[in-house]
Amino acid sequence: MKPSLPFQLMDIENGYYLAKFQDKRDFEKVISQGPWVIYGQYLTVQPWTINFNMG
Repeated sequence: MKPSLPFQLMDIENGYYLAKFQDKRDFEKVISQGPWVIYGQYLTVQPWTINFNMG
């Protein structure tokens, strides 16, 4: 999937990344489609929650 607009990807420690999309349709595709494989590794995607624990 190629996003329709650029997005921000931030490393937030412990192997987690935060992606911020400019287009809601890109976000919805990432959440609803998959599984995603990047460089041979599976990528699990979920919406951010206030109770997220990187532990």
